[in-house]
Amino acid sequence: MRPLPSQITANDNSAKAAPKVCTHALAKRMAMVPERAMLHLVMTAWQFGYAGNHIILRAALNMGVSKLVFPLYRNIIALFALAPFAYFLEKKDRPPLTTMFLVQFFLLGFVGITCNQGLYLLGLDNTSPTFASATENIVPAVTFLMAVVLRIEQIHLNRMDGIAKVVGTIASVAGASVITLYKGPTIYAPNSSHLRQSHFLVSLGDAKGKNWTLGCIHLIVHCLCWSGWIVVQAPLMKKYPARLSVTSYSCFFSTMQFLVIAASFERDLQAWQVHSDGELFSIFYTGLVASAMTYAIQIYVIDKAGPVFVSVYLPLQTMLVAIIEAVALGGKFYLGGIIGAIFIVTGLYLVVWGKSDSFKLFLTKEGHTLAIGVLELALDVDCYSIETLSRFFRPSSNSTRLKVGTTRGEQKVTSTDPTDRCRSSHTAIATDRRSRCRQSEREGNPDAGVVRSPMLEIRNRYMPNRTDTFAALTLPPTCDFIDITSQIMEKGSSSDLGLLFMAAWSIWGNKNNAIHNDVGCPPSQVSEIAKRSLIDFTTSNLPDLPSLPSVSVHWSPPPPGFHKINVDGATNNNGNHSSIRVIIRDHTGATIGALNKSIPSAFPTPTTEAFALLQGVLFAVEMGSTRVIFEFDDLALIQAVNSNENGGDLGHILQDIRAQALVFNWSTFQYLKRDGNKAAHELARDAKLTGHSRTWKGVSPPFIHQILIEDML
Repeated sequence: MRPLPSQITANDNSAKAAPKVCTHALAKRMAMVPERAMLHLVMTAWQFGYAGNHIILRAALNMGVSKLVFPLYRNIIALFALAPFAYFLEKKDRPPLTTMFLVQFFLLGFVGITCNQGLYLLGLDNTSPTFASATENIVPAVTFLMAVVLRIEQIHLNRMDGIAKVVGTIASVAGASVITLYKGPTIYAPNSSHLRQSHFLVSLGDAKGKNWTLGCIHLIVHCLCWSGWIVVQAPLMKKYPARLSVTSYSCFFSTMQFLVIAASFERDLQAWQVHSDGELFSIFYTGLVASAMTYAIQIYVIDKAGPVFVSVYLPLQTMLVAIIEAVALGGKFYLGGIIGAIFIVTGLYLVVWGKSDSFKLFLTKEGHTLAIGVLELALDVDCYSIETLSRFFRPSSNSTRLKVGTTRGEQKVTSTDPTDRCRSSHTAIATDRRSRCRQSEREGNPDAGVVRSPMLEIRNRYMPNRTDTFAALTLPPTCDFIDITSQIMEKGSSSDLGLLFMAAWSIWGNKNNAIHNDVGCPPSQVSEIAKRSLIDFTTSNLPDLPSLPSVSVHWSPPPPGFHKINVDGATNNNGNHSSIRVIIRDHTGATIGALNKSIPSAFPTPTTEAFALLQGVLFAVEMGSTRVIFEFDDLALIQAVNSNENGGDLGHILQDIRAQALVFNWSTFQYLKRDGNKAAHELARDAKLTGHSRTWKGVSPPFIHQILIEDML
């Protein structure tokens, strides 16, 4: 839980005024560029910068720089460029640093930077810039194969998008190979003004007196390291979503590795000195452009579009190197370059089209992959971009108003068009997450006696009792939310439509929280909220069917970087003492800590359970949890905590719970039925029977091992 804007002092507001102005101005400019277009722009800019890297590194080697010291200086520059941005921009996004993450960062730095750059320098020293850039064209094919083997990239050869990705990858590699191996007639020749520059081109040509075969081997292993580096970053980003921090940690470890290697093998003090402005420029260019910019863009695009999208752009640099040599350095440009460029551009288009087409939405009767596909598309690919939200969850004519609402910080997007108002009623979602939770919980409780909201009536109205199923539904990428709704109403079932509405509801509300309250949930948590809300809604529609079994809610692990705290309280039947139970688990289901506490007084059940929730908050603070999800099977208590009301007999306890929860970076309190709270309930019962208080840190209580195992099934 976070303080409301009204609770921030005047000093805090004045201190944050300037950064907010800059943030809103930057957001306004960035909102004008669609997410997918931004990916293509940054990848093209990267290839331009990296094409120059081949020539500049060749020049640096000709100057006699040390192949051990030069990459050390290069990565020091990159680290100093990346670290401040990672520290200040990702304060709230960094999960807790664990030993496993440190090991992964160390290996990323070793494979992706130390081995990658070291082997490339050795290969370039024995070959030429053109050959080195051409060799890197095997990276897309190797990356594609690795991604398919590791199931990061899906390939369906019986579908057009799968064929397009395979053919596009082959075409890109073939185009780069044509540029390298086939010259053909001369299309462009330098004029007399370039003749003097051509001498510089010759000096950057093939290495003389070096082992060409050894250089080829170094370059091939360099490409394998680069492909592996690209691929392994994709699954890591799901566990550690702070992109710049991942890059900075990897760069730090690679810098330490280069330092150890250089200190051990480079004993010549002259090699540690910078002797010319050319060497200094080479260090800064490779550090800022070829390292810092490359690392940041690469991990950004991997997170947004996947590893294959990154690697398929690499053949573009071969074409750019050929153009630079022809135009800037006075080299010739041949017909083979034109043919190769056509292959490269065609391959890029096919892969991009194939990846876009693979995001079509499919719905099967076994699972609701249509709604979940919409959820994953908005969360993982376009990261809540205005373009995606407008496409799927708002009418197209509301796009401008949506941009105004997000950039100006407005709480609602209004509409004056009756058609827009009718359409937007499908997504008339409360902007405050806690209000939505209270609404859903009250509506999901048949005993609450709360009048159903208009949003609930809308969901009822658009959920016809249809039972027909179908194999698959394909929708064009330009369809909006109304198109999806109409298709499902025609071919789907009421549960399919319900899950779609809940997914849209959760995405839109979380988008508002991320913009206005800075408390957005990670994608997996939003998906969990949508599923839980649908269960509550379904249960609320069964008040007249008491004979039906109640919906059993199974305990689910939190997202990576989060801790889930389950609490429970119980009073002894003899009335001589009460007991509370707290258990903290991470995303793997491992127990972080557990508490079994006996209270030598018999409190009423509501008071005991309020004390249990307060003790859960205090214990989570003690265990160092920063992002927490509290679950309790007392619906009335959860509603009271989320309502910000301090009246009644429990007012002082509720106030303490909210005050202590402000310590966390992110927190939420949600209702969980007793079937999903078995571990906490069992420990509370044990404490009630024994009357003893015990604490477990890093281990789980032995008498609930079976329950913990069942929770992860």
